Amino acid sequence: MTFRKRYAGLAAALSMSAGLAQAESLTYAIGYAPGSNPVVAAESLVEYSKANGGPDIQVFPMSLLNIRETPPGIRDHAVDMGFNAHALFLAEYPNSNLPAEFGVFATNATAGDNVFWGPAAMAGAITEYIMLHCPECVEEFATDNQVYLSGQASAAYALHCTQDVTTLAQIRSKQIRTPSGYWSKWVEAMGAVSVFMSANEAFSAMSQGVVDCVVFQPSELITVRLIDVVKSTTLGVPQGLFSGASVANINRDAWRGLDADSRKVLLEASARMNAEMTWLVSAQTTEALEEEAARGIPVHEAAPDLQEATAEFVSGLREDVIAEYTTNYKLADIDAKVETIQSLIDKWVELTRDTETADDLFQLYLTQIYSKVDPETYGL
Repeated sequence: MTFRKRYAGLAAALSMSAGLAQAESLTYAIGYAPGSNPVVAAESLVEYSKANGGPDIQVFPMSLLNIRETPPGIRDHAVDMGFNAHALFLAEYPNSNLPAEFGVFATNATAGDNVFWGPAAMAGAITEYIMLHCPECVEEFATDNQVYLSGQASAAYALHCTQDVTTLAQIRSKQIRTPSGYWSKWVEAMGAVSVFMSANEAFSAMSQGVVDCVVFQPSELITVRLIDVVKSTTLGVPQGLFSGASVANINRDAWRGLDADSRKVLLEASARMNAEMTWLVSAQTTEALEEEAARGIPVHEAAPDLQEATAEFVSGLREDVIAEYTTNYKLADIDAKVETIQSLIDKWVELTRDTETADDLFQLYLTQIYSKVDPETYGL
C-alpha cells in the first residue's frame, strides 16, 4: 500500500475539519512528544503566525506521523506542514544533505565558547545555503511537492552508552546508533558498526540491547528519555552538529494556496521556530548533563587516542564527502558547492558570536536571509 493511499482518509478528514490552505488554516505534524524542545519551538511558529496575521496552525506532536513518515506525509498532503528530517532520506535530498555533512566545522570554530554559538552559526549557514545559494536544493523539495522554509542545528553530539566507552579499544566493534552521514562515517572510521535509525527508534534499540551506544546531542537524553537507559556519556567525540532537518516544510499545493502576505508571515514564523529550537537545545545541553550527574551517571572526556583518531578523521572529511556525493549521488560542481558551504559556516560563526538570545538570532535570520526571499515567487 502506498503512503498516499494509506493516509488518504487522514488527509480528507483534516481537510474537512480544518479547511487546509484555502481557509488559511494549516496542519503541522512533528514526530516528537508534547513538551519536547522541537514541539515547544513549533509553538513559537504557531504564535508568531497568529500574532502577525498569518495562517492558523494546528500542531500534531507524535500523533499523526512519526519522524520517518512526516516527509512523505507532507508530499502527499496528509498534512500541510511538518518537521522534515531529510538526513534520513539521503537519496531523495542529496543537495540539501550535503551542507549537513560539515557541521563539525561549526563545532570546532566555537569550541570553548558559548554553547549557543555553534548551533546558531550552523543553523544560519544551512538555511542561507539552501534558500539563497542552492537552486538544486529548492528543486529537490519541489520535486517532492514541498517547500523548504527554514533549517535548524543541534548542539554538539556526544557518545551515550550502556557502559564506559572512552578509548579506541573500547569503541571498536560496538553497535552505535547514528542519524546520518558524518556520524556514520566517524563510527566506521573508529572501527565500530553504524546502525542508522531515527530518534524515535533510539530508546527501544538501546533498552533492548540492539545498540551499545547512541550518538546524540545531550538534550536528547531528556527529549526522548534516553537518560533512563544510558549508563555513561563521553564528551569531545564525535562532535558535529545535526542540521539535516527542516523545521517547517510545507506542501507545495498548500503554499500556492496562500497569498503573498500569508507566505511572508509563514517564512518569518519558520525563522522564529528555527531560532527558538536552536536556543532551546543549546540551553538544555547543560540541564541534561546536570541531570546525569544527579543520577550518578558518569560523564567522561574522550581519551587522547580517541580524540586524535577523531581529529585525523575530520582532517580528511572534505575529500571523503566530495568523493561520496560525486560517486553515489552524481552531484555536479561539488567542489564549488563545498567551498560555498564552508564560506557560509565561517561567515555565520562570525555573525553569531555576539548573539545571546533567540531574539538576537531571529533578527539575524530576518536580516541576513529572509529579507532576500521573495514571497511572491519563492517555492512556486
